[in-house]
Formats: sequence, C-alpha cells, structure tokens
Amino acid sequence: MSIDSSISQTHAVEADPRAGADPADWMRLVEAGPVDAWCASWLRIQSAWIGGVLRGAVCRRREERAAIEWLACSSPEDRVALQAQVEATFEEGRALAGPAEGSAGVFGVTYLTTVVGAARLVVAVEVERGSESELSEVLRQLQWGSAWLERRLGGATRALTTGAGPGPAQALALLDLIALSLEAHGFQESAQSLVTQLARDLVCDRVSLGILRGDRVKLAALSHSAAFGREMNLVRSIESAMEEALDQHTTLIHKPVDEAKPLVLHEHEALAREHGAGTVLTIPLQREGALRGALTFEHAEEGAFSNDRVEMLEAVSLAVAPILELWRREDRPLVGKIADAGRLQLERLVGPGHLGRKVLLGVAMLATLFFWLAKGDYRIGAEGVLEGSSRRVVIAPFDGYVASAERRAGDFVEQGQELARLDDRELELERLKWASRLVQLERQADESRASREYGRTSILTAQIEEARAESARLVERLERTRIVAPFDGLIVSGDLSQSLGGALSRGEVLFEIAPLERYRVLLEVDEEQIADVAIGQSGQLLLAAVPDDPVAFEVTKVTPVATAEEGRNFFRVEGTLAEASERLRPGMEGVGKIDVDRRRLIWIWTRSFQSWLRLWVWSWWP
Repeated sequence: MSIDSSISQTHAVEADPRAGADPADWMRLVEAGPVDAWCASWLRIQSAWIGGVLRGAVCRRREERAAIEWLACSSPEDRVALQAQVEATFEEGRALAGPAEGSAGVFGVTYLTTVVGAARLVVAVEVERGSESELSEVLRQLQWGSAWLERRLGGATRALTTGAGPGPAQALALLDLIALSLEAHGFQESAQSLVTQLARDLVCDRVSLGILRGDRVKLAALSHSAAFGREMNLVRSIESAMEEALDQHTTLIHKPVDEAKPLVLHEHEALAREHGAGTVLTIPLQREGALRGALTFEHAEEGAFSNDRVEMLEAVSLAVAPILELWRREDRPLVGKIADAGRLQLERLVGPGHLGRKVLLGVAMLATLFFWLAKGDYRIGAEGVLEGSSRRVVIAPFDGYVASAERRAGDFVEQGQELARLDDRELELERLKWASRLVQLERQADESRASREYGRTSILTAQIEEARAESARLVERLERTRIVAPFDGLIVSGDLSQSLGGALSRGEVLFEIAPLERYRVLLEVDEEQIADVAIGQSGQLLLAAVPDDPVAFEVTKVTPVATAEEGRNFFRVEGTLAEASERLRPGMEGVGKIDVDRRRLIWIWTRSFQSWLRLWVWSWWP
C-alpha cells in the first residue's frame, strides 16, 4: 500500500486518522521481518496518522561521514526530492522544519533520533499545512513514532528474551547485537554499548561485564555508567558474584525458576540482598574453552529469567565473547601485545602438539650450539702466481743483427748453452784488417831497427801495440756474438726466431731465464684482510695446472703499498715454497690461502658481512 493511498484513506476517515492505516502494516510492525519492509510499514502508518503527507523517507547513518542508508521511501522519485533535506538534517544534527522549495503550502519536516553509539536515524516528510505554527503537531507525532524505530533498529536484542525458543527474530536480534559490538571503536566503547543495550532491552536494573585478569575478575563495564569507582561496595559485590560463577564453571541465577541444581550462590544472594535485586544472573564468557570473564544481570523482579531466556542469553555470551576479546587485545599497549605473543608461542612450544615448531626450535638450538662451540681454521684466500726466486735477463752486448736463434721462451737450457748468435761478418772482416795491419807494422819495425832508425822504431812499436789491442777487442766481440745461458733454467720470455736478420741495440733485453729449483709465491690480498697477515705465517697454494697437489709456502714479505686494479685495492704478499716440485713452472696461477688462526665458524662465515655492516653503520653514525 502506497503513502498516497494511505493519505486518501486518512482524508476519507477524518474522525479517526488511525483507521486509515492498512492492517497488514500493523501486522508487520509486530513481526520481526526484514528491516526495510518494517520501516516501509512504519512510514505508511505514520503518514496516515499525520495526514496530508505528500512524500516521506526513513534514513540511517551508522557513523559520522558514512554513507546514508535509505531504509524506506515513498517512491524512487521522492528520494531525489528529499535528498537535500535529509543531508541537511544529518549535518545540523537536529530536527528541521520549513517551507518546501517551489510549492506553496507545502512544508518539509525532519526528525533526528539516536539509535546507539554513533548511529543516527532521520525521518523526513513533506506535508500540506496552512502555516508553520501547525508543524509542531507533525514534529510531535514523528517524535512519538520514532520511538518505534529506535526500539526496532537499536534495541533488537529484546527479541532474544521473547518467544519460546530460537527463531528468525532471535537470529536477527543476535546479528544486530553482534553488529553493535563490532561497530564500536575499542573495547571500552564496545563493552559499554553492549551492557547498556542489554539493560535497556531486558529492563534490568544493571548489566555488568567483568574480565578475568589472573585469578581475579575486574569490572570492565557497567550499564548506564561510563565511570565507576574501584572501591564501591557494589563493584566488589558484582565481581565476587562473577568469580563465584567462574569458579563453578556454570551459569548461576539467584531465585531460579528450576531449583533442581545444587549450586553455591552465597555471593549472588549477598548481591541481591544488599542492592535490592529480585533476580541476579551471571553467565561466564568463554573463548576457545578458556574462561575470559562474565556477564551479570540484575532484575528487580523475582523469576525474571526463564530457562528459555537464560539459554538465549548464553547464546549471546558465546557470540559476543570473541568480539570483546578481540577488542581487548587490540586495545592493549604494544608491550602487552609483545608479552602475550611471546607467552602464546612459549605455551605452544612446551605444550602438546605443534610438532613442527618443536622440531624447528630443536634444530635452531642445535645450530646455535654448534656455531657457538664449533671452530675452524681462519684462512685468508687470494689469487696467486708462481715465480722464480730470481730472474736473469740476457741483453744484447752491442749493436748488431740476429744471425740465428736456437732457443726461445719455454725451453729448458743448461749453463753455457747457446741461445742465439749475432751476425759477425763485419767484425771478422775488421779483425782480418787489423791482423794484416799488425803484420805490416811488425815488418816495418824490423826494417827500422835494422837501419838503426830509433825514432821511427818507437813510433812503429806504439802502432803495433794499438793494432794488437784492437785485434784482441775484436776477438772478444766475436766471442760475445754467441749468446749463452748463464745458468740452468727455463726461458721465461724472449723469442728471436721471428727476428732473424733484425737489428738489435746495445742493452736490449733478449731473454729472461728463471731457475727451476727455487720459486716464490706472489699473492694479491684484499685490503679488508691484510691486517691479519703477518710474516712467518704458513699457507698453501693450489695451482690451476696442478689442482691435485697443493704447494706449501711461508709468508716472507708484505708489501706496505696498496695496488689499485680492476676496481679493487690489494697488497702484494710474497712467500717462499717449502719444497719445489718438478711439476712446477714459473707463471703458473692459482688460489692461495694463508693460515691465520682458529676461530668460530659463524665468525668466519659472516666476516665479510660484519665488516660491511660496521663500515655502513660508521658511515651513517653521527
């Protein structure tokens, strides 16, 4: 039935405006049906009672700045017309009344009511009235009728206490109560809203919520009271009653309907006697089988809680206990959350079950013990190369040309073995020239001595000595045209076989020869580890050419100057081999490791990371 039809019926029966309401709408008001259908029926009844209603709507906003919910409206077109009026009422936070725009004799009236917490309801209507003074009756009627809305939308838990047993109405009421607990902001607000709503809908003198802390119950919320003193006798009596129920792990009720169960009710009796309650009911709050607190209901009438009501309230406690516990945990300080998380993990580790965690903890403990006690050899690794302990170079004795080259790099040579020969033809011709001149000068000297020319004989004698010296020099140079090995060894560099006939300059390096019986090791140690290297330390060198036979050496020299190469700094460290092998050759490369001492394995494995971390912290530390 539409609002328009309700209005027409209202004008037809002016003697009693209530007669204009559809009986079906009245039936929906007493049934716990869907909220939107219930609100639509309520709107039609109110329109019939007020009379002259052109359009109307019921809206809800659950919290500030939230979206507006249209619970009921006379028509979709009317929603657009009432939009601005409804939003203005929510913004102003009070009832509004005034002429409607563009229509003479039409006034808009809105009424604002509070459901619970931050939730607000607005009822908006446009009515035909002669003047603004006549709007007071309309506003009063909306105020009276809104009590139904507040009861239905905000006090749905009352359905939990009516009826013979669980049903759709009770389920809907339970969901509304859960929503009420969830919509709050924090534990205290949720608990206060819950006990106040329960007290209102159960018509109780008081509803109290206590939380178990250790082995004692502390009162957390009291209905219709945001603050209460800790030393109040009432608070102590309520806490004692809650502890009495928790100690017996059951629901306790003073003046029960069924007294068949033998239970201890001393504290409940004292609470009822000292504070004038006809019935006292305490329901333990449980979560995952552990007692977390209790709800206590105080009613002025005796026998106010039937068995059906108690069962429904126990269902309420089971539903809201996890929500309250969740809010309580969220409101804890950070230190408390950390402590509780640690306690929970400890209980899982030492308690039954959770085999995976126990195994993981055992492995972690064994690993920690191993790394704390296990030690290993701390060794410094570096790239290394094998060189001869000494190296001799063979140079060109004078300017000349290559005549022959018998040996080259990589050849083994013995002492005195010819390596190459220089061209001696010009030297030989010059030697023959000086030899001829010497013979000629000796003949002339003999003739001058025979003729007793002593002056000329002296001159010729000096020329003869010069010729002999020059001949001797040429003979020596001829001998030096033969390049020989200075000792047994390996030609490391030099190859004149590709330069036959080529010119050579005096002092030019022709060959480099290294001895085979004495070697040295050259290591490039990174600057991060050079501080741990000292003369006298031993080590091993593993060569790429001989990977199955490490070579032992001893550190003999640490170069104090760093070398920068390929983006890194390193120091050259020299060492001598303890024993030479026939398999070794100068120039072989590999990886050497210097033995420092014995340290913990965890330190050895994380040394690089520790060094980087210290340097990074130092660079950022003020």
